[in-house]
Amino acid sequence: MAKKKSKAQVAPPELQQNENVPLNAGFFPFARYTSVVGVHTTLLTFTALFLPRTTFLLELTTPVMDQELRSSRDRPQHPFLEDLTISPVSTLFCLCAGVCVLQGWWGGWMRNWWIEYALKGSDEQKKSDKKAADKYRSTNLRSAWVTTFAASAVVHIILVLFGAPLTSHVPQTYLLALLLSLLVVLPPVYSLGWPTFSKNDSQTLVQRLTWVRLFAEFR
Repeated sequence: MAKKKSKAQVAPPELQQNENVPLNAGFFPFARYTSVVGVHTTLLTFTALFLPRTTFLLELTTPVMDQELRSSRDRPQHPFLEDLTISPVSTLFCLCAGVCVLQGWWGGWMRNWWIEYALKGSDEQKKSDKKAADKYRSTNLRSAWVTTFAASAVVHIILVLFGAPLTSHVPQTYLLALLLSLLVVLPPVYSLGWPTFSKNDSQTLVQRLTWVRLFAEFR
């Protein structure tokens, strides 16, 4: 019994399936997916275009600058973009703050759909397994956040290797790396769990192959 509990801490119960039982290949919550994606996309757009323009944040973070220097004379920009470009650090910080909330919410939906996709058996068995899986929600979320921030450091290094300044504009580079990590890493880690390479059993193999299909397989 102790051994089973220890194994569950590595991967949620919904991911530990019998290798002889196929996944529910026909499952796809189209109606829920469409509605949630629509809301998620709308809120991301609002976060990108309007959250950095919030009056309180602008007064707090925007540097004092001559109005004539806020836009180039030979290539003037639209007034709507001035508040977004005057302080790249504050704009990226607002983006990261908003995306943190939205991606946590989106990852929760993805996790629930993955559980529904993976669980097999009768309705009572599914409810029981779903309840057992929900006990690890906070643990999975904490692990996802730790992995996301670790990935942001890796992405920061990659951005520097691709030409970002090494000693200057560090806040801009790291906030961009954090934003990319929030968008790319947080939802799949929260939903699927981080793939482990210390074991070679069937469950960890399926988990690794799922990640490969998610990021590297094209059809």
